[in-house]
Amino acid sequence: MLLSESITSMFTRMTTITNSFDALGRIYINAKIISKILRSLQKLEKQK
Repeated sequence: MLLSESITSMFTRMTTITNSFDALGRIYINAKIISKILRSLQKLEKQK
């Protein structure tokens, strides 16, 4: 997640990336995507 990015735009960006992986045959389950989002939020919090 970028410092100036809202959670909504980050989720939209992550969904776009996930859909691109889907088109290439790589499938992610929602739990794995959410885990990656939460991990990025933890890193953002540590930067502040």
